[in-house]
Amino acid sequence: MEYTDSDNNGEEGSLIYIIDDCGLQKLLLKKTLNQRGFRVRAFTNGFNLIKALDEECPDLIISDIDMPNIDGMDLIREVKSRQNCNDIPFWFLSSFDITDVKEKARNLGAEKFINKPFNDKELIADVRSRLQSLPDVAGSMA
Repeated sequence: MEYTDSDNNGEEGSLIYIIDDCGLQKLLLKKTLNQRGFRVRAFTNGFNLIKALDEECPDLIISDIDMPNIDGMDLIREVKSRQNCNDIPFWFLSSFDITDVKEKARNLGAEKFINKPFNDKELIADVRSRLQSLPDVAGSMA
């Protein structure tokens, strides 16, 4: 069965969906965000993330690219095709550092491409900066 969890540690913060098929990478990212007061919902596959979009739209999605079943490129296509979710900022976190992959991701609507391993401080600064620029509507659009 799919591992999905929701964690509301810290302050009432922005909701971030993260998806990575690597359990350790997902755990590190979730812990980093939770410790800074962000609400995080973690997914191992794209099917469950897509299903969760029917319940609640996050303020940000951070996704791996190379995953089984639905890869990150297919996932962003699905998210951006949904009227209630197409303006959610979508970032990729990946070990791919290939110009063609980054260009394809941008063409599909990805705003940011973060290389693994990520730097905690830079990631949090980027997340805070991006979320501060959002109107206060994303979490209530479901």
